Amino acid sequence: MDKWPKGKQYAAPDFANVTDAFAGLYSMKVAALEKAVLFDEFATAVKTPAEMKAKPMVFLLGQYSVGKTTFIRYLLGKDFPGMLVGPEPTTEAFTAVCRSPNGVDTSVPGSSAIADTSRPWGSLDAHGDGFAQRFCCSNVTGGSDVLDDVDLVDSPGVLAGAKQTMDRKYDFERVAQWFAERADLILVLLDTSKLDLSDEFMGLLRALQVYDDKIRIVLNKADQVSNPELLRVMQAASWNLAKTLRTPEVKRTYVSSFADETHPLRESPLKAHFEEERALLLKDLADLKVGKKQRRVNEFIRRTRHAAHHAQIVAHLKGACPLVAGKADWEKRTLDALPMEWEKIAVKRKMPSHELPSPLQYRKIFASNAVSLLSLPANCAKHAAALDAILDVDVKNTLEHFRHELDNVPFKHNPPAPTRGFLLKAGDAKKTVMGVGSGFRKRFCIIDENGVLKYYEKDPASAPNPMEVEAKGVIDLAGAKTTPLPQQHQSFCFAVEGPLCDRRYVLAATSGDEMSKWMRLVDSFGAHVDPASRKAAPTPVAAPPPAAEEEEEEDAATEDAAPGDDDQEV
Repeated sequence: MDKWPKGKQYAAPDFANVTDAFAGLYSMKVAALEKAVLFDEFATAVKTPAEMKAKPMVFLLGQYSVGKTTFIRYLLGKDFPGMLVGPEPTTEAFTAVCRSPNGVDTSVPGSSAIADTSRPWGSLDAHGDGFAQRFCCSNVTGGSDVLDDVDLVDSPGVLAGAKQTMDRKYDFERVAQWFAERADLILVLLDTSKLDLSDEFMGLLRALQVYDDKIRIVLNKADQVSNPELLRVMQAASWNLAKTLRTPEVKRTYVSSFADETHPLRESPLKAHFEEERALLLKDLADLKVGKKQRRVNEFIRRTRHAAHHAQIVAHLKGACPLVAGKADWEKRTLDALPMEWEKIAVKRKMPSHELPSPLQYRKIFASNAVSLLSLPANCAKHAAALDAILDVDVKNTLEHFRHELDNVPFKHNPPAPTRGFLLKAGDAKKTVMGVGSGFRKRFCIIDENGVLKYYEKDPASAPNPMEVEAKGVIDLAGAKTTPLPQQHQSFCFAVEGPLCDRRYVLAATSGDEMSKWMRLVDSFGAHVDPASRKAAPTPVAAPPPAAEEEEEEDAATEDAAPGDDDQEV
């Protein structure tokens, strides 16, 4: 769910799967912190829920006329709306090629596609109307099944020199970063006849190097050169890319020709190899859906960590700003010495300076007057600590709760063990006037080895004679199951129902981690204790107190977190 009751806190068990859980964690906690520290001004825009849950995306980059559009046509096996192929720079817009939702081939203009909150393009509105006019969504029916699993994004060819920005009314590099961050795979297409990479293209690749793990190289039109020429071309391509990306690892390179059926592969001793490379690329695209969940988790962690680094940078720069006089001189000195400030921040955060975003990127944004050093927000150190806490606590607990899903194995209930601790318990609507519940009251709960949950006003162990303390109520967990209640105003709330339960019990834990633990315990006992065996040989339990005692109890340690909530209509 995307809308939550006011004041509702995050809990992983409130979500059906790990993708929804991290989307909820982002929208409930991370997005507001990113806004507070202006992270979206220095990186990419705050993500929408649709982006967090989108299909895998493949982003195509390259200089003009390297065959990006023809490559997409090869993957689809058919033309797509808005397609234009030629030796000149034909693609002037970013084009998202997706499976049609209504069974009709259509081309949706950028403004309409961005306004559609069900699609993952919403935060592109941050790039303005100039970009919206250079973006479209091509909805495709039929063809190959590649679009069933992924969305493809074609980009305009990277031009050289002043041509790159002359007619573009948007920041091409920042738009490319937006797509690169959200892409599951970045395919960089090179042409065997055009290996002279422009400065603009190499600069763009360096800007995207933070997403280095997603980048793959496609050496296109390989069948159009002889074998000796292809060897020299591959050597030149490796040299150019090593100089640009500056990494010791060699990027996976697919060497083939990705043209349509009207341009079959030319006869060559390497024809079988080219066909094998085609098949490997198609397989890698099909496999994107397999690791989607883990990649979404990695993307969440990476973005949150970058936001925490940014918050610490802002806190450091803001803390060094003079309070009264000399602000203009300080701003000029700081802009000239940003790399030195980065070293100080790295020492403070006990991390290598190369893990921080580039100071040149910050200098460029400050120089554009989009944000000034003097207008940086306060309290960013507190926000950085909050982002670090999300990584240390919330991410850890969420991964633990959905470990079976990420490991792709069915969840197996471990043999249950007795447990004890405090929970909040909602009153019974049947025992109150006009069906209004008595709110939540703090109860000490004990699940014994027989799968019986007894709840008390206080911990029986604190009484002089613990064995003589009578339980205020009993819940038989044989065959019982839990259900999270995300719509409740009370946080960390869940229901317990079972064949031997006299009603639906609504309980609330003290944290998301505790909620996960209690739900797993109840479900585990419910799976291991057979209700039929309980009926055959009833487990002796304490008799519940009269209804009036439940209604009239007053607990000084209790807070009525949601007066009027009950355990029937929740």
